[in-house]
Amino acid sequence: MAGKEIEQFQLAVEEPVLITRVDQQNRDAFQRKPHRHDYFKVIWTEEGEGVHCIDFTEYPLRPKTLYLIAPGQVHQITTPPDLMYILSFQMDFIGAGYRNQLLLQEAFATFSLERACISLDADGYRHLDYLGEMMEYELRRSTTDWDFLESLLTAFLHYLTRYLPDNNPESVYFDPRVMKLFELIERNYREQRHNDFYGHEIGLTPKRLNELTRQYVGKTVTQLIHERVMVASCRDLAFTTKTIQEIAFELGYEDTSYFCRFFRREIGVSPKQFRSQMFA
Repeated sequence: MAGKEIEQFQLAVEEPVLITRVDQQNRDAFQRKPHRHDYFKVIWTEEGEGVHCIDFTEYPLRPKTLYLIAPGQVHQITTPPDLMYILSFQMDFIGAGYRNQLLLQEAFATFSLERACISLDADGYRHLDYLGEMMEYELRRSTTDWDFLESLLTAFLHYLTRYLPDNNPESVYFDPRVMKLFELIERNYREQRHNDFYGHEIGLTPKRLNELTRQYVGKTVTQLIHERVMVASCRDLAFTTKTIQEIAFELGYEDTSYFCRFFRREIGVSPKQFRSQMFA
């Protein structure tokens, strides 16, 4: 409810990777209020249907479907399905190598709402299910081989990127310049909202940078920035008692009226209406 900071969960230090089975016996325990984690999470629906909300976007939980949640994203399983598995792993479990970091950025691409939900065909389901069983088996061993488990998890993530809704068949990973843009937006969206800044940091003209983002994610740089600002706005409106003026100022808007008009244009309701709807 308004007035309380959103709850954040952490994995135990001794459990850098965790696979949890959720079924009729324990499903009620996972029908939580909106919360976030400081680790990555993959939800795998096996049987039944339910409802899942990620950063204020609602998704149906359906069999043979994956749902990807990055650290910091707000999510809530409002209706758990009959059977699902939750794969959780700490941010630093995957090696810090350049290719591994690109893999994480592509798989858990918070810039694309479509990428939060992945539907599998028969082959994809069979192959990922096998990798998941291997990870479960390794975790059950009395002496887990963490290096081997990292390899299995990397293979799992690498394979699922083939099923991303907007996957570019020309490359397993996005253009590194686009990945750098996402990092820059995450660090600077409160202060920098012009293409010129991001183009200069990456070494591209604003026009060329827009061409790349349209090619890979179907959005302009401005659209990506605006979406990130709106996620931050909605989180503050829903889970803090900050005034609208305070939220606008912290996001770099000195004119609260302008911020409110911008919010209405992007979300469809005013900030005040959005906050009221969240707790109606």
